Amino acid sequence: MSEQNNQEQPQAWGSTYKAVMIGFSRDMVGFLFEYPLECIKSRLQVAGNAGMRQVMIDTYRQYGFRGYYHGATASLIKKAPVQLFRWPMILQLPPYFSDALKMTPFVGKENKYWNIAAGNFAAAMTLATTETVLLTPFEACRLDLVVNKQYTSSVLNYMKESSFRHHYVGLDAQFFKECAGWTTFLLGCNLLRSVARAYNNGESIKPYQLIGISAVVSAANTATLLPWDVTRTHIQRQSKTHGLGSVDFAFYTMRDIAKREGARSLWRGSGIRFFQVFKGALLTVPALEYFDKSNAGPG
Repeated sequence: MSEQNNQEQPQAWGSTYKAVMIGFSRDMVGFLFEYPLECIKSRLQVAGNAGMRQVMIDTYRQYGFRGYYHGATASLIKKAPVQLFRWPMILQLPPYFSDALKMTPFVGKENKYWNIAAGNFAAAMTLATTETVLLTPFEACRLDLVVNKQYTSSVLNYMKESSFRHHYVGLDAQFFKECAGWTTFLLGCNLLRSVARAYNNGESIKPYQLIGISAVVSAANTATLLPWDVTRTHIQRQSKTHGLGSVDFAFYTMRDIAKREGARSLWRGSGIRFFQVFKGALLTVPALEYFDKSNAGPG
């Protein structure tokens, strides 16, 4: 038994190392092409009735081509180190929590899917909390440089001029955004893959099924995360234009946005968000399946 564990441990860490490299390479290679979409999405969320085409034109007229990369440095600082812990946590935490929760009366061993769901939910909450604490200051900086048009300074100046409280403004909205995003992503990826394997009588998941899982996960992720993303962007804008004292709790801010601009405004930028998630899911879902097979071994 100890020899088997000793063989499985290096194999698991080998898979984790590969996953980190894949995630890091994808983020860095795609960054130049993807970031303008993120920038446009954030500006679209506070643009009132303006459409995406108008936001793109206004950005170019006011700032030129560089306007599509406002806040890019903060985003790059956020993206580069996050892969060091994100992929290891994605791979290691769901099975760890699933095994641990089997011993509890709340979950038990009888229902496999309930056990998978509970383990992935616990992993999602851990990831959401970690990323909220570590990444919120960089997301606050990025949003300031993107949506507060009077503030086009550098990341360094932002860190110097902003208070600690401003670095964590909208913390509750950021946390709910991370919770919604990671819950739908991990639950969707792992639970749907398990269902697909059962449907195939234990055989490998077919490519069209992986694409379908990616599409379902992306749609669920966009639907649940985007209202918190819009709320987070509005809070950041409000904190600069009216001061930190004007910032309310995320639930109240979301309610005010829905009253003022209509409920549909909470899903502004949904097309961009879906494209971003779907593109990532097309890599992540097959990668998770590959690493699951690698760790399972030939038997």
